[in-house]
Amino acid sequence: MDSTKRKGPKQFEASKNELYAIFRKRPFSLEKAQRVLSDFQQLGLGNDSFGELCLTFIDLALDYGETNEAGFCDAVFDTYYEVAGMAGEDETLYEQWKDHLQTIRDKAIVSWPGFSDYMHDMAFIIPWAEDE
Repeated sequence: MDSTKRKGPKQFEASKNELYAIFRKRPFSLEKAQRVLSDFQQLGLGNDSFGELCLTFIDLALDYGETNEAGFCDAVFDTYYEVAGMAGEDETLYEQWKDHLQTIRDKAIVSWPGFSDYMHDMAFIIPWAEDE
């Protein structure tokens, strides 16, 4: 087993814990949270792990985020778009994430009314979603 595969689960948990620590601190640092995602993606551990970490980022952003911080909503939208794009390219990932994506969507629409317009545009990048 190569070293990348061995450190994958450990690095995922460490990155996830780092995101929790960042978002729970006041004021939290959006820049640090985005850096955690970027650093993890550079490890090249695959879309499955990276997408899961992105979903964690979005969940925490919706739970602890401050929507008045510059770039905050764009960061959440962009991350959601990235995960939806991965799901749109891989039906297995879509099946794995569809309930979580829906939960995030429902939660975000309540928190941010403009999110529903954004979500309408998202449906076109996930071809399998149209079948349901």
